[in-house]
Amino acid sequence: MEGQDPKFAYLTPRAKLVLLGAIILVSSGFFVILGSVLGSWIYDVNIMEDPNALNDLDNSSTLSALKLMQIFQHVGMFIVPPLVLAYLVSQNPLKSLGLVKTANIQAYIYSGLIIFLALPLINWMVVINGHLALPEFMSSIEIWMKETEETAKRFTESFLIMSTTQDLAVNLLMVAIIPAIGEELLFRGLIQRLFINWTRSVHWGILIASILFSALHMQFFGFLPRMMLGILFGYLFLWSGTLWVPILCHFINNGSAVVFAYLEQRDLMWFNAENLGAENQDTMITIACTIAISGLLYLIYKKGKELQTIQV
Repeated sequence: MEGQDPKFAYLTPRAKLVLLGAIILVSSGFFVILGSVLGSWIYDVNIMEDPNALNDLDNSSTLSALKLMQIFQHVGMFIVPPLVLAYLVSQNPLKSLGLVKTANIQAYIYSGLIIFLALPLINWMVVINGHLALPEFMSSIEIWMKETEETAKRFTESFLIMSTTQDLAVNLLMVAIIPAIGEELLFRGLIQRLFINWTRSVHWGILIASILFSALHMQFFGFLPRMMLGILFGYLFLWSGTLWVPILCHFINNGSAVVFAYLEQRDLMWFNAENLGAENQDTMITIACTIAISGLLYLIYKKGKELQTIQV
């Protein structure tokens, strides 16, 4: 449904990015405080007075409070800001974010297959990324990056310990559903489009949005594979014409990691998902998956072009 004339439609892409940054700061700050207050109240964790209380990862109440805070932080940083900015600058906010149009069923099936086939390639990129090193004069930064990575890994491993199906459901909500919707709204639905308009280049817009997408996760030794996923999501959005395709892919990518961890903790996994493609003997598997991914991407691109021709 068409809304009233937006108040800030006249802004340039650069000005819209500045406004987006301000909205993110206000929204994320509000939701972080709200999540902290609720976490302290519901789980009786003294977060507000003692921030070190959050380091007790062996305490189930602490983990529950952290998960609640994580959910609120994601909503405040990734979901609310793009919706607010779209409302301010677009006459049809949902359409401008790519949420109104849907793709043909083949695009969803092919995209889902691509994510599963990409697992060996992603793991191979993780290995490559791990061998990258900064120059000697930046050694202090590299040490800080490694310490940050270890801290993030410790929290992630604690989050992914699941003793019940309820834990699985909460983790799917926290790790897969909300990030898939929120991060795609922000980076593909909004930031990518703004940089395309600013640079007047589809490819530069996708690349810049993907770099920012990877950098914002603050996990530097996973930067390369996450950036490549961002590029993949960007082109899937471009070719399919709907944000629901990259949202689905993002959900499958994150959700499969949660499900794999859940199955592994119950000795139900028949392969090591983290090492598939990372070993030398997996080279042929990685090459075969890359060829298959290329073919599926071509089919999505071709179908998208056909639909655009029909609509014109």
